[in-house]
Amino acid sequence: MTDDHAPPRPREGDGAPGPPGEFRGRRSPEGGWTGRRTAALVGALLLVVGSLLTAAGSLGFWVDATQRDADGFLGAGSKSFRTSGYALSFGPVDMRWTDVGVPIGQDWLGVVELRVDHDVFVGIGTADDVADYLTGVDYDELRLDGTAIGRQHQDGGPAPSEPAARPIWVAYGTGTASWQAEEGKWAVAVLNADGSRVVDTRLSARASVPALRPASAVLVLGGILALALGGAVLLLTAVHPTRRVPVVASGHPPRPEPDGVAADGDAVPAPTGWERPGPADDDRMWRDEA
Repeated sequence: MTDDHAPPRPREGDGAPGPPGEFRGRRSPEGGWTGRRTAALVGALLLVVGSLLTAAGSLGFWVDATQRDADGFLGAGSKSFRTSGYALSFGPVDMRWTDVGVPIGQDWLGVVELRVDHDVFVGIGTADDVADYLTGVDYDELRLDGTAIGRQHQDGGPAPSEPAARPIWVAYGTGTASWQAEEGKWAVAVLNADGSRVVDTRLSARASVPALRPASAVLVLGGILALALGGAVLLLTAVHPTRRVPVVASGHPPRPEPDGVAADGDAVPAPTGWERPGPADDDRMWRDEA
């Protein structure tokens, strides 16, 4: 035989073996499928967030349009309260988001109006001023504890006379009191107008909440933006072309195809450890590449 029958020398980059433990042929890129799954997860998360924001904003628009009374206020309903003492105290109420320090008074709550029975005095003051006013008075203190109202009784005597004459109130009245909400820590005191014992009245609260409509608009716009971004990410992930590339183990050259021919005419056997794959092995030799 002549050298014309010698097997062709494999070129570098076509699967030629290099140093031990290294294959210098073309490697299949890694991380493509992982990247596509991550992108799909981000897109789905954006869709969920966008749906929640849009639903919250839509609910705000519905409340603003349908739940206001004739005066344009949003009400919290009314509830009966009674004490055997001389006064009721509600609070203290901290007018801020305490976790982030963002005030919810002024532009958020707007005008707050409290209503009690026509012969009952109601006053709004700072928590410290109201506590000082009720020091030594027989009264009940009510605080919101989660979804329940906690009550604590304080023993003492009658309340100071003529509560309206005290300079501690930012808003007060008999039967009703209106107040422009401000940042701070506040409390409400409720007493019989004549200073008598046993206070039994209904109390209701309502507020103008001018921030409801713009806040709802911000939520809806943010939700639409998140939905658009999420849809775009999922669409790009779905239409991204996929190639199939051979999966090559490091340190092993690809199987010879076809077998070479030696100088004496005998077929060159395939390297040890390699077998010609059958149809069932095709899927194991290929993977999707993003």
